[in-house]
Amino acid sequence: MAEEVEKIEGIYDKSKLGQPIEEIQITVTEDAMLRYANAIGEQDPKYTKAGPDLIAHPGILTVLQTPTGRVEVKFPFAKTGAHGGSSIFNYADIKAGDKLTVRSKLTDVYTKTGRSGPMGFVVHENEFIREDGTMVGKVADSMVSRP
Repeated sequence: MAEEVEKIEGIYDKSKLGQPIEEIQITVTEDAMLRYANAIGEQDPKYTKAGPDLIAHPGILTVLQTPTGRVEVKFPFAKTGAHGGSSIFNYADIKAGDKLTVRSKLTDVYTKTGRSGPMGFVVHENEFIREDGTMVGKVADSMVSRP
């Protein structure tokens, strides 16, 4: 473990870990909710029927506008990178008209060895907070860098 930590010393500003990077305000529209449900083939009326009972499909968090700010992490071995996956956490229903603050932060940086050699992982998280202070969800996105 100490060897892995030594490999990533000095490649990013550790003071940024866990700290908010940027935040934006968005309003979730009924149109966006219905278009997302249609795009994924959802058929449950709670996600597809317009009106006051409509709630957003939990997966919508992956397509809502998010801050573009990121902490730059440069792995010395990295020549290519790709999206490594997303984890979605839903805590409360989202309704049309909800005004959300979307806050991004760097939550993890680590390395491990894969079949093709060293791999570096950077995890940024976006938190979605309603104006009443309720955190409705968060999405953790991993980026993978490798030689």
